[in-house]
Amino acid sequence: MEQNFSGKSNDSDLLTVQVVRKTQEASDICSFELAGLHGEALPEFSPGAHIDVLTPNGFRRPYSLCSQPGDGSRYLVAILKEAASRGGSKGMHELVQAGETLQISRPRNQFPLHEGAKKHLLLAGGIGVTPILGMAGFLHRAGQDFEMHYCARSKARAAFLDAIGQSGFSSRVQFHFDDGAPSQRLDLPSVLAQNKQPGIHLYVCGPQGFMDAVLGMARESGWSEDHLHYEFFSAAPVGQAGDQPFLVRLATSGKEVLVPPDKSVVDALSEVGVVTDLLHPGLLRHLHYRPCRRHTRPSRYLPDRRGKIFQQGFHSVLLARRIGLPGAGLVIGGGGHQDVCFSRQNNLY
Repeated sequence: MEQNFSGKSNDSDLLTVQVVRKTQEASDICSFELAGLHGEALPEFSPGAHIDVLTPNGFRRPYSLCSQPGDGSRYLVAILKEAASRGGSKGMHELVQAGETLQISRPRNQFPLHEGAKKHLLLAGGIGVTPILGMAGFLHRAGQDFEMHYCARSKARAAFLDAIGQSGFSSRVQFHFDDGAPSQRLDLPSVLAQNKQPGIHLYVCGPQGFMDAVLGMARESGWSEDHLHYEFFSAAPVGQAGDQPFLVRLATSGKEVLVPPDKSVVDALSEVGVVTDLLHPGLLRHLHYRPCRRHTRPSRYLPDRRGKIFQQGFHSVLLARRIGLPGAGLVIGGGGHQDVCFSRQNNLY
């Protein structure tokens, strides 16, 4: 699912790289192998990291790195061409070819592996395999215990099947295809029950429906929140009848920015030069206004019918469709009580 992040960029954090290889990995999924323009080593990264890519048609999009940490000779990203693409994934698929150059950001990671975990349970849905694949390769080389489940609509829509099959960790991966025999479907209750043990951490990435199912069932079955790690991918903002413009005030500077009905908070901030690196770019696209307090236990604050609460660390984030209310505003940053609570959390990819 395409993540959305557009607007002005800070050129100082950008690297110029060359596309050395473009490969059709599956139906509507292409991978892009990127290398230093003059053969220089690329910055190091850890499993779960992403880079922002400036696409030829002017969008800035974050994509997870699925290459292996420690290999500074290349970065590998895989991109799903979204049917509803506003230009990011469409531009990468249709306009970028091997031999061309791109500008990218340095790697950042808000979806890291948990150090000290006894075992890692990796769940990937569709294009959400990109960060999960890098994690699996790293864990295998490090000799750490893990199991991986890869769900897709069909084999034709599943990327990296050959690479996984030829890897040293192929025996740890189970594939689940929607159009396959019932016996190979993901038995999520069983997988969660078997792995609900002290020291086992769960990592999940994929479409929202897949994410909701995994995280919802994990929570219902008693998994502790600090053992759940996830990266969401948001669809493009969708307007609604009755949407109203509203003001966003930056608590530290006092600066106010008007957010029109057809833009997200991040887009509006980016257009006036505000760097919105509070979380994985593109994740804070859909904010639902609802006064709340900062809190550490998501169970103490229930979302309304459009809201969802996602937790990371000691804070929660109220993440949902952004709507404006007449006379309402959002306060971003600062201390104490906030008009809208949110913190760093991964969506994606």
